Amino acid sequence: MQQKIDPQRIRMDMGTQARVQTDASVVEEYSAAMLRGDQFPPVEVFHDLESDSLILVDGFHRLAAHLKARPDKEIDVIIKEGTLSEARWASFTANATHGLRRSAADKRRIIAEALRHEKGVKMSDRQIADHVGVDKNTVASVRRELEAGGEIHHVNCREGKDGKSYAVKTAKAEPAKPVEQDDEVLIVLPKFPGGNPKVLSDILTQFFDESYLCGVIFNIKENL
Repeated sequence: MQQKIDPQRIRMDMGTQARVQTDASVVEEYSAAMLRGDQFPPVEVFHDLESDSLILVDGFHRLAAHLKARPDKEIDVIIKEGTLSEARWASFTANATHGLRRSAADKRRIIAEALRHEKGVKMSDRQIADHVGVDKNTVASVRRELEAGGEIHHVNCREGKDGKSYAVKTAKAEPAKPVEQDDEVLIVLPKFPGGNPKVLSDILTQFFDESYLCGVIFNIKENL
């Protein structure tokens, strides 16, 4: 909901600034405009109930300009309830379609943070791109860079738009290693008691690693 609050209550130090840095010249420009009486859109904050913090998500230049031009006056805000994690995820969409144009460095930082975020860690490049507002090829490029540098782990299964997990196709996929076993050891595939396949899935996860099973699931889906 939209309301007016003391700008001093809003936290700007919670890791929700999507940009690499705030542009001082833009703050000066906005501040001068505010002193002339120009009206600006409300800033967006998340109210974290656990810490009772008002976390800025969108409007860092506007808030900085307001604090410079009229620090003793209340500022228009849109308040949503959410955790710090939810606030950070929402901040990745800031300025995708409005405000100061994001630089290439800004976009890279946002993509990197989205890939590290608990919500985005298993998302596909397209899902991240749709949320952040960039091209999926840019997401793929940043992902490869972060994986090569060891900043994020390679994920063998990613979530699709339908919420289901799919195996990641790679250009040079290595064949799955066969399970080492004695000649007399066999995997007995039981019938599903009561039509429940959980017994089989429990057995398979004991013998095969995640990447191999993801590949099996992917191929099954392709052949259905």
